[in-house]
Amino acid sequence: MKFRYKIGGLLFASVIIVSCISSIVELVINTTYLKNEFSEQQNMIGQRLLNNLSNTDYINYLIEKPMDEEAKQVLNNVMKEYEKKGDINFSLEDFQTGENDFDLYIINYDNIIISSTDKQDMGLNFNGNNSFVDFLSQVRTEGKFVASRIDLSLADGIMTKYCYLPSKDGNYIFEYGAPIVQDESLMKGISFVNFYEQIQADNVDVDRILLYNYLGVSYKKTRDGKNTVIDSDHTVYFKQAMQTMSTVKVTKKENGQKVFYQYIPYKINGSTGGNEINVVEVIYNNDRNDKLIKNYILRIIMINIFGAFVAAIFGVHESRKMIKPVEILTEGAKKIGTGDFDHEIAVKSNDELQLLADQFVKMQAQIKELLQERYQAEQNLENKNKEISEHKDEIESLYEETISINEELETLFAKNKNSYFETVKVLANVIEEKDLYTGGHCERVMIYSMMIGEALKIGEQEKSDLQFGSILHDIGKIGVPEYILHKKERLTQEEYEKIKEHPEIGYQLLSNLDFLDSSRRIIYEHHERVDGKGYPRGLKGDDIHFLAKIVCVADAFDAMTSNRAYRAVMSVEDALKELIANKGTQFDAEIVDAFIEYFEAQDIKSKMPIHMLNSKIIS
Repeated sequence: MKFRYKIGGLLFASVIIVSCISSIVELVINTTYLKNEFSEQQNMIGQRLLNNLSNTDYINYLIEKPMDEEAKQVLNNVMKEYEKKGDINFSLEDFQTGENDFDLYIINYDNIIISSTDKQDMGLNFNGNNSFVDFLSQVRTEGKFVASRIDLSLADGIMTKYCYLPSKDGNYIFEYGAPIVQDESLMKGISFVNFYEQIQADNVDVDRILLYNYLGVSYKKTRDGKNTVIDSDHTVYFKQAMQTMSTVKVTKKENGQKVFYQYIPYKINGSTGGNEINVVEVIYNNDRNDKLIKNYILRIIMINIFGAFVAAIFGVHESRKMIKPVEILTEGAKKIGTGDFDHEIAVKSNDELQLLADQFVKMQAQIKELLQERYQAEQNLENKNKEISEHKDEIESLYEETISINEELETLFAKNKNSYFETVKVLANVIEEKDLYTGGHCERVMIYSMMIGEALKIGEQEKSDLQFGSILHDIGKIGVPEYILHKKERLTQEEYEKIKEHPEIGYQLLSNLDFLDSSRRIIYEHHERVDGKGYPRGLKGDDIHFLAKIVCVADAFDAMTSNRAYRAVMSVEDALKELIANKGTQFDAEIVDAFIEYFEAQDIKSKMPIHMLNSKIIS
């Protein structure tokens, strides 16, 4: 693919990516806004429903008050008849003399209707309704007239007013029930059946609003004359709303669409008994929000398509302008590649490409100059070759002389290296002269270090650095007071801190000796630990010089197997176990393993003192 198309594609992709991101952000913001707005709308509708229901409830309460007086008079007459006869062998129809259409019932102690003016309710057993049974027990206990509020007749689901009067002996409860007939044309919007109509008309998102009594039966009847019963799947939400007296919201997916349910509890004004709490069920659809979101998505798609079209045109136009200098440079490179160093490269872009072109022209001139120099050098070389051929015998003589000089230099180098090492040993002896208990310590540490280096197959230069670094590892103790070095008791914290300065002192002390420059870091870091708890810098793992980690193991091993003023010498076997125990924390695991394997390979007996090993072991 040509660079021009890549640039154009990049511009196009950048515009599309930015457009898509902004579109997604806008969609998320709008969707969240609609969701919050929908939730707020539900809350507002719920509050408005409760206000309407409260007003409706109060109006019904006023309508029911005259009925309470009539019920009280009628039930007192029934009570007098019972007390007069001493039993219930009398006709309840004799007491239906009022203007209202009402029924009378006698409920025995077993909560069963044993007498009624409505033959349909004869034998009705209330024991399956726990809340109503509790209410009847309360009526018997209080022993006085109770006017309950509106309820639904169990037989036909008609809204009915019920009142109760218990007999003084507690054997019976006399019940009064009168249907509440409402003229919907006069009471539109203020009855339990249609209190919500205006709210539903004002909100297209509301599919249905129904008021259910405490048994989950709606006051509104269907076309076939039956009361709507709450869906069995939603009974749990219905009960939860009554128990908690708080709104319960449920979202379900039905027929591929989201449906939102809201269950709002309401306590009937002045109600006693089972039907104290009713629940309003509101069913919402999400059609309006779905349409708005679809319109958002459609608008975003159209904007992105238009943006893509504009981006494509812009990308093609701009890429042509941007790529022109690159094409000129590419053509110039091809020409120069074919040997045309006189090809003119002219770029005018006033940017980095202009600078690149200027440098390219300079490079072109330099290549041309270098080629000319090369040609001249080849001519000179050819002339020199002729001269060399003419002086072949002289060259061969010089070659033999050079070999002899090289051999002499190698001998001198070996002597010089040995002289360096002897000088280093003198430095090491200075330490041991000062710290008598470490006699031979530096040389043994060097021996152990070289053993490990041999086991790890390090290079010749590394061996040389390791040899010098290991024998001089404690050179810094020159700067530590002698009373600390000679102290037989355990060091104080302050004295120990002074001892810990010797790696840095040694590092600085040898700073002017060029031939020890590569070994100074070994001296500086030989007391660092792989877990970072060493000193002087607390380095960890691979941050520590590999050769310094070798000297760390050798130094610790010799310290454990040598006498100290404050402890007895440790056996080789115990010292090796100590090295193994501290692998990965104090010591590098690879180095410890190599040290131990080398011991085993050389068949060194664990009881032999390490400082008595002969030179064959480390040869």
